[in-house]
Amino acid sequence: MRGTCSMRTLQHWIKPMRELAVCQSVVDQVSAIAAPRGDRPDGRITLRIRPLAGVEPALPCAAFPLVAAGTLCENAHLGIEGGPVRMHCPPCDATSGA
Repeated sequence: MRGTCSMRTLQHWIKPMRELAVCQSVVDQVSAIAAPRGDRPDGRITLRIRPLAGVEPALPCAAFPLVAAGTLCENAHLGIEGGPVRMHCPPCDATSGA
């Protein structure tokens, strides 16, 4: 049925797509490093996601096995590290927690 896609429906699909793109980027970068060495990462790949990144931390962990299947990273596990919000003031060059 055409014309039934609401903004709410789009938001439901766009957010998980962002996490899939994050996972694809991780797989691409790790593969680019591992392939020339002949390595197959089978440990933990840690990704630091800050609170204001706009990424739901649990979703990349769920999406990673799907994205990594059939790649050099298929035996690796994705771990997520959080971090504090940090604010930086360019005029005075001060950095502080929010």
